[in-house]
Amino acid sequence: VALGDGIVEIPRDRIINEPDDFVDNRFLSVGYDLTHEFGEDWMLTHGFRYTNQDYFTVTTLPIGFDEATGEVARFFADREVIFDDFSAQASVVGKFNTGSIQHQLLAGIDYNFNEFDELTNFDTATPTPLNIFDPVYGAVPRSTFAGLAPFPGFDSSTEQIGVFLQDQVTFSDELILVGSLRYDTATERDLSGDTPNQTDQALSPRIGFIYQPVENVSIYASYSQSF
Repeated sequence: VALGDGIVEIPRDRIINEPDDFVDNRFLSVGYDLTHEFGEDWMLTHGFRYTNQDYFTVTTLPIGFDEATGEVARFFADREVIFDDFSAQASVVGKFNTGSIQHQLLAGIDYNFNEFDELTNFDTATPTPLNIFDPVYGAVPRSTFAGLAPFPGFDSSTEQIGVFLQDQVTFSDELILVGSLRYDTATERDLSGDTPNQTDQALSPRIGFIYQPVENVSIYASYSQSF
């Protein structure tokens, strides 16, 4: 607890919330990565991943501290968040020559979709103050939030698709040039219907080079934009 420019001197194990507050957090992640080679020069990769998080907490939130009385103002709250995320990517890498110039081509597409659902209950009508120097826990029965409207929650989803193309060009042992373009489109949706959907697109370029005049010296520069 902050006090002036410092902190209150209380035992490190002093609980400012309630001893029976808890957090239940469950996380799941599954996926795969596949690679297939078409001879020595071409390769296809594909990956997918799904993650899920279910987070629930019951807590007593400290809001403010009265230096004169030594009491922390607290209120009962609980919060649940459910998050789902799907990601997939496919790309192909190939090597070929145009005369004496070597190319390493990369092309692909990626996709991401996530959904976020959050709900918070906060009982501002039932304060449960705690003296941090002489705490008495459980003095106020924990709120059931009956008859209280939950805080405005978040129920939203985001969907993004990206397409990219890159060429790494080797002119000689001394000079390599890399150029790429990526196009993205992203849409955010408010599933509660309170705000309109938003969609944005962008084209992102990247270019760079490496020049190696001698074996132990490399000069390089790059420019990129991102979305």
